[in-house]
Amino acid sequence: MHATTVRRLPAVAAGVAVLALAACGGTPAPVAQTYTSAASGYSYVCPPGWKVIRGEVRSSNDSLVTIQVLDLTDAREDWEKGLPDSITPQLEQWSNYYFRVVEKGTRTDATLGGEPAMQLVHPVRIRPSDGPGQVLYRVARHLSKLYVVRVSMPAGAADRDAAGLVAFFNSWKFVEPKPAPGDEPPTGFVLTVPGRPFTP
Repeated sequence: MHATTVRRLPAVAAGVAVLALAACGGTPAPVAQTYTSAASGYSYVCPPGWKVIRGEVRSSNDSLVTIQVLDLTDAREDWEKGLPDSITPQLEQWSNYYFRVVEKGTRTDATLGGEPAMQLVHPVRIRPSDGPGQVLYRVARHLSKLYVVRVSMPAGAADRDAAGLVAFFNSWKFVEPKPAPGDEPPTGFVLTVPGRPFTP
């Protein structure tokens, strides 16, 4: 079978769009708020002082969190069995799509919502003159879905946003998905599931 681009589940990259019009924080004393993607089956707490804008989570240091959820139904068997390692070539392509990867990525074990997860970090630069930044991926399978969280961090932001990112990942929970028709398809780089039929 051929690898084909799959539309992410409704509100995947914009998975928090249900409540995303309200920026978390934004007051003299910012507070954490919980955001839920009922369509994609997850929720998390937006760290105090961070904002959710059009489904993307952004810190004051310009770290940016985006989320993709892939449906593994009808995925090619060998590719599915090789997860999460089998998706790493696409993650490298995703990093190179937006940034310039300057070193080989570092892989470690992690968790997401209580599920075992792979964490992959790529040192990157947006422009040759920029200081070193990072792109971090955390990938976990839950039921028949693959959840991919990407965090892009400009130079210096990884240290400044470390506590917020720990809180974000620690707060992640999987919830029962409730698909909502009519959501806009994702834009930009879209991950694929080899063997799954194309969804326009």
